[in-house]
Amino acid sequence: HHLFYEDLNGDEVKEVISETNGTWNRVTVWRADGRALFDASFGPGEPIPAMNMRDLDITDLEGDGKKELLAATSGGLVVALDHQCRKLWAKRVESPATVMKCVRRTRGSSPWIVVGCEDGRVLVLDAQGRLVRRDSVQGRPTCISVLSADPDATLVLLATDRGQVKLFHVDE
Repeated sequence: HHLFYEDLNGDEVKEVISETNGTWNRVTVWRADGRALFDASFGPGEPIPAMNMRDLDITDLEGDGKKELLAATSGGLVVALDHQCRKLWAKRVESPATVMKCVRRTRGSSPWIVVGCEDGRVLVLDAQGRLVRRDSVQGRPTCISVLSADPDATLVLLATDRGQVKLFHVDE
């Protein structure tokens, strides 16, 4: 469902990153020529068209120039992996994620992870997976977008299956 082409480890060589949904779920990092480099298995799941791997995003959580992979699963986990797909942490959320986005916050602070959940909860996790904020929307979040990172606030927009569109000021 997602396909990224990014330099994960700061060596100026881009890798291809994606998740696989279905009978066996995983996140994989490949070289540009298609050779698999690293893989994180999330185990069996519902067959396609089920979305066992709900969302995937990439950011530098630790500020060390190496990017981490964030995966959200239908089982209610948000998992941070290092650039070699080794687990850094996992957080079980109250309701499984439908959308997730890493947000580069203002003024050089570490990024946060905004998670829209099946039951309408909107959770904000810090770079270590700790809950720092919560809110809600009406319905199931279907889309999430970062609108800006200005000196005052980072803005995130969520849309739901009930037609609600809600703007969140993440840094407030």
